[in-house]
Amino acid sequence: MSVMQTSDLGATPFISVVIPVYNEERHIAECLDSVLAQDYPADRYEVIVADGGSNDRTRAIVEKFATQHPNVGLIDNPGRMQAAGLNTAILASRGAVIARQDGHAQWGPNH
Repeated sequence: MSVMQTSDLGATPFISVVIPVYNEERHIAECLDSVLAQDYPADRYEVIVADGGSNDRTRAIVEKFATQHPNVGLIDNPGRMQAAGLNTAILASRGAVIARQDGHAQWGPNH
């Protein structure tokens, strides 16, 4: 594991937004809308949704977002628990900075 240097951040660091979810069909669209609405260059961040085996429409909703937004991805969280989802998403991330979001929450502008 390397230590991130201040110079690695640059003017516009690449950010990974990690979102562990399970059965968030009622909230995930609004959550993703709030993340994607941020005033940050879309090519400088990724959104990784780690699904713990949802049996509602969560996956379908995220997959639809992913077809419309190339920086959104869906991965499996075989550990099912929130902490396992965070770890799985962080391991899959590419960002110099990790931002955590809940699937049932929304970010305000300029978060």
